[in-house]
Amino acid sequence: MGGPELRPSGDRAMNQIIETIQDRHQKILRAVNALSRAVVADAEGVYSLQLSGFLRHKLLPHMHREEHHLCDLVDGITEQNPGVAATMVIDHQLVESQIDSIGERLRTAALENAQDSERRGVHRELETLLAQLNAVFGLHLRREEQVYLMAFNHYARRGIGSEIRLRMQREHGDGKTDNLSTDAAAGGIS
Repeated sequence: MGGPELRPSGDRAMNQIIETIQDRHQKILRAVNALSRAVVADAEGVYSLQLSGFLRHKLLPHMHREEHHLCDLVDGITEQNPGVAATMVIDHQLVESQIDSIGERLRTAALENAQDSERRGVHRELETLLAQLNAVFGLHLRREEQVYLMAFNHYARRGIGSEIRLRMQREHGDGKTDNLSTDAAAGGIS
């Protein structure tokens, strides 16, 4: 996601989990960026349905799963870091609100009876909303990775890192598979 690499200290398995999370986040962000650019460049609206489907059926469910896991992990360490889980929830609500607004603009742009001037205005709004989504979502993913790292390090220091590692491996797999199908969702767009 840019910036310094995030790594739990000295735990190879935890490093693999962090790398898996970072890799999935990069794939999601690349897909959102690519689909956003395609929608903005596409006057015919060919990519609108693909973007809408990806945001609704891939991104939102991913965010809700991560919210559940992250809040669960962070619950035990909130005394030292109050508000961390709440911040993640607020980020998710903001992203979800952006997705709702984007969906509304996509539906308006698809209306056959819309005037050209109205479509141009909607297109400009859509371009702005997509740029905002990409910026907010990129920052959110970086913050989320830092929170995962903080939680992993906290639990590793308390000698229960292996329990957390096993739970995260159940949730995120071994890093060799990715159930998000982000590359397919982006349709090879780059």
